[in-house]
Amino acid sequence: MKKLSLFFIILLLFASACDPIHNPDNSDKPSADIQVQHYDNDGEVMTFNKKPPFGSDFLLRLDEEENEVYLPGNIAVKLTRIKDMRCPIGKECSQAGSVQVVLEIDLVGEDPYEEILVLGGSLEDPSFLEFYGTTYLTLIAVEPVSSASETVEAEDQIVIFSVTRYPIQ
Repeated sequence: MKKLSLFFIILLLFASACDPIHNPDNSDKPSADIQVQHYDNDGEVMTFNKKPPFGSDFLLRLDEEENEVYLPGNIAVKLTRIKDMRCPIGKECSQAGSVQVVLEIDLVGEDPYEEILVLGGSLEDPSFLEFYGTTYLTLIAVEPVSSASETVEAEDQIVIFSVTRYPIQ
């Protein structure tokens, strides 16, 4: 009986030393830390993929671990900046605005260079890049968009791209 009591006391001490499980909805963290799930064309939840294959969507973030991918054809693409000038949801603006995504492109055997892709800009602003005439990188979306009540920082945004063998129509 004494051993059983000692066992329960040790178990109680161990359980009280553990941190309680927090419900993310009641978390003290800012809402931007709770990431929204994104889905690809097949309805699957998108996760970070360091080597996305042709015909797939992928995401990048301004996060040291999720800001660079390697596309088919030995093309390294690194997200370096996001400049979001879109009208916040729920606000009235004279124009919708645009979002610019700055990428560092590193082709094997060449010096890295910078490219800017734009969503919501003029027709002259590029929303895709072509490499070697066979690989196309298309900017699909930058999410979430700021709202009238909450500003979303670039570090909390996700940039969604598509890599294809042919341009997206």
